[in-house]
Amino acid sequence: MNHINIFLEAIVAERGRSKRTVASYKSDLELASAQLGDLTHLSSEDIADYLASLSHKGIGASTIARKTSAFRSFYRFLALEKIITKNPTLSLELPRVAKPLPKYLTADEIEDLINAAG
Repeated sequence: MNHINIFLEAIVAERGRSKRTVASYKSDLELASAQLGDLTHLSSEDIADYLASLSHKGIGASTIARKTSAFRSFYRFLALEKIITKNPTLSLELPRVAKPLPKYLTADEIEDLINAAG
């Protein structure tokens, strides 16, 4: 039984996820499955180690955050469907993603900064 495909069908039908999100989750989960084996038998340590290994490979925080989100949604689904008895992602935290600085300031924003500095 392919739990990943069942999960993907469910998030489209029940949650109305976009095709892009579904494609990303599919890719993330299938890649993890290819590297880790049957995802229904992983521990929280297995998942944390896998995500940490991605960061060591130079994968960015926003991509790891999406992969973490895919895992959390997948395991929440498996637990609700009683496919697993314990959700190994309950203690997973999303990595902090830095917000980019604005690329430019308008003339009014520059003036406001100068006035605020006093």
